[in-house]
Amino acid sequence: MNTNTKSNIHHNTKSNLSQPRRRFHRRQPFASRGTNLNSRVQAMNRWREYYNPLEHLSMRRVSALLHASQLGFWADLQWTYKFIEERDATLLALVERRAGALLQLDYDCLACAPDRLPPGATSAEAEEQASALRGAYERIENLREAVEFLALASFRGFSHLEKIRDETGAVVRLDPVEQWHWTRKSLYSPWLYNAPALQTNEGTRVELSRFVIREVGRPIDPVGLVTYVRKGLSQKNWDAFVEIYGIPGAIVFGPPEMPKEMEAEYRSSAESISMGGSGFLPYGSDVKFSVNTGEGRPFQEHLRNLDEHLVLAGTGGLLTMLAESGAGTLAGSAHQKAFDLIARAEARKISEVFQRQFDQAILEAQFPGRPHLAHFELVGDNDPESGDVVDHVLKLSQAGFEADPAQITEKTGYRVKAAGRPASEASSSFAGGKITG
Repeated sequence: MNTNTKSNIHHNTKSNLSQPRRRFHRRQPFASRGTNLNSRVQAMNRWREYYNPLEHLSMRRVSALLHASQLGFWADLQWTYKFIEERDATLLALVERRAGALLQLDYDCLACAPDRLPPGATSAEAEEQASALRGAYERIENLREAVEFLALASFRGFSHLEKIRDETGAVVRLDPVEQWHWTRKSLYSPWLYNAPALQTNEGTRVELSRFVIREVGRPIDPVGLVTYVRKGLSQKNWDAFVEIYGIPGAIVFGPPEMPKEMEAEYRSSAESISMGGSGFLPYGSDVKFSVNTGEGRPFQEHLRNLDEHLVLAGTGGLLTMLAESGAGTLAGSAHQKAFDLIARAEARKISEVFQRQFDQAILEAQFPGRPHLAHFELVGDNDPESGDVVDHVLKLSQAGFEADPAQITEKTGYRVKAAGRPASEASSSFAGGKITG
């Protein structure tokens, strides 16, 4: 297994340090040589393309898959997750809306605030480390895809990104390795690479430092899988109900004392009329229609209840998502605010994954023996929390309290100083201060 796939592609490593936040951008496709896990995965996936896990999916099968995953048998469960994410409208919407809100954020590599520097460290050194991290992240061609795949761990439980390096050893891609190619001996054992994607807990040991890995203890898809099966059963019964009562069936009663020689002709005409056709019935005949006594509501309420459970799991309890949306309405605003909150929380967790499993290696290689003074972070251009912080600081100032400019900078990204005074003379008070870009 070749761990370092090389490339002849050249990269512009210059970084515009005057811009505090980097936007995700598209680069040209990566021209790789050799074999890495991603290319092997593409070959191994071919047999699974013929396997539909939704055929004969039942609650018994769901229970077996979930139990097997506790023993490290992940392949079939993860393959099933992929299918239900594509076919269940509610789950599909949750995946897309959560990922969409997250990808609206930008990213930056931030230096440690001056008042938080460890003894012996300087702001210049912190900026130097931040610059090194910016250069490393600028070289990654598919950072948007990598962030989106790490976010998928919130649904499937885990995500693995393989670090693909160029001929200089620099990481130029973070390639997703699909979840059904991973296994482990038990719930907390090390990850093993399951090349053929078989339902097994046997696999090949790999150097985990070659990967960026995110694990989520309480993923959403187990709830989605259970609701998918239950919704299918309820929908099946509802369809049968509609088939019976949607177009009312007719029962034709013949007149009393009808002559036997007329029965055959009467039967033919009655069958035509009961099926919506035309015909002649003698005097005294009667027609009765089947009546919908339940009006289909038990099925509708059951399906809605299942969707509520899934939305509750997918939004962390933000039940405002269950309200009817509309352009310019309060409900639509509540929906957007809910996903903004989710995106910010998700961004913090994913940022921490990069800080531990990517930033540390870069800083240790370029600044050996020195404390780490910079870090990667996903941030928003118009983070609502920034406005909240400024509003709180203003209220504190009006109440006679002072706020630390360094803390304001950390919370909002704004550089602040006291109004009418140079930045070098700024005190720790924000009262009467102003925000600079």
